[in-house]
Amino acid sequence: MPTFDLSPLRAGDIVLFKWIDGGWHTALSSGNGRIVHCVNEQTGTTEDAITNHTNTASEIYAFRTKLPDVEPGAIVTTARGWIKSVSKGPSLPGYDSARGSAVLSRFGFDQKQHTDGPPFGYDALFRVVKWATRIDGAFTRKRGTTCCAFVIAAWQATLLRAAVFDNKDLLVQCHEYLLKRRDMAAKPHDKLAVKERSRIGVSNVGPVAELRKPPDTTGSKDEKPDWRKLEELPVETVWITVLTELGADWVLATPENSEGKWLRTVFGAALFCDAKFTYSNTLYTRLVADQGAWEQVVIPKK
Repeated sequence: MPTFDLSPLRAGDIVLFKWIDGGWHTALSSGNGRIVHCVNEQTGTTEDAITNHTNTASEIYAFRTKLPDVEPGAIVTTARGWIKSVSKGPSLPGYDSARGSAVLSRFGFDQKQHTDGPPFGYDALFRVVKWATRIDGAFTRKRGTTCCAFVIAAWQATLLRAAVFDNKDLLVQCHEYLLKRRDMAAKPHDKLAVKERSRIGVSNVGPVAELRKPPDTTGSKDEKPDWRKLEELPVETVWITVLTELGADWVLATPENSEGKWLRTVFGAALFCDAKFTYSNTLYTRLVADQGAWEQVVIPKK
């Protein structure tokens, strides 16, 4: 059973454990040998000593941001603020709590096959904007999360909030704009049970292809309802549309050289992903590949 030198860790580092049994776990270093993370269905999300979780690890990987103007302590503050608001255990599509294992998600792959993650689309943007408005409150009021989704969400929400100059009111307006045009009530999934909608990704991210058919518009002049038109645009275009409609396109002036790729520039390539459907092994692959924005911190074995 290996032991590790954890002294290189700093607050804000993303820490990934590879368990002896082959599983993975994601946490956020909060400094002084502690981590904030979603432990399991029984414990829920907490902050504790990292040494409580090293006995069953075969490897520990850590990544530190190189992104300019990022205050790692702010990400830790966000995660700490959310701890008590998260229900115990995962409740995300692709996870079957009864079986205790990953199952096929609406994207057609499971945790072991999942290497790239789903694209950052309309629903991912909707969630990040929602999380950014909740930095001072509850991450989720009724549902749980996964370890990886929790850490990515803390990073994404904090980066977005900073990129709009901590303008919470603007983010609330963006959230309302996206919510109205998402028009979940118009999507034909009302007959599904809440638990089943959650498992396949209907209640929070839109129905699977079979359920995502537009309502009957016979006799209508519009070929598609408005929510289809906006959701099918590239996500960067959606964001530009939202800010422009709200008279806040001045936000797009910074960061520099971000024209047409504002979201990707703010989050960086590794975190430009759908947190809800990104697993720990996928996040590891993305962080390794994004060497321009993330430095891998060596955690040596003793």
